[in-house]
Amino acid sequence: TEPNRKGRWLYPHAILAATRILIDQKDYDRALATLAKFDYRPPKKTRGPWEFLVQEAHGDIFVEQGEKDDALAKYQDAVTIDTHQSYVDRVNKKIEALRNEEER
Repeated sequence: TEPNRKGRWLYPHAILAATRILIDQKDYDRALATLAKFDYRPPKKTRGPWEFLVQEAHGDIFVEQGEKDDALAKYQDAVTIDTHQSYVDRVNKKIEALRNEEER
């Protein structure tokens, strides 16, 4: 039988919320450590919206740290994940902004 799916979103949502707070506080090491907790979930065959959001958050942290190449790599990985088009559009704008910055 299928396991109970109720509340399945709470754990990744909490991780992402805590990460955003830590990014706002410029506590990037703790933000990365918080995101690493997401990796302790059982592996899935396919990646979805939560994995996308975690990759995006990693990219956001790297941008704040000035690690543009690492940010670009995380964003580019994120857009390969099948998820909501609005998420993909948002990250494509971040990719474009980073590339435009490199050209200057």
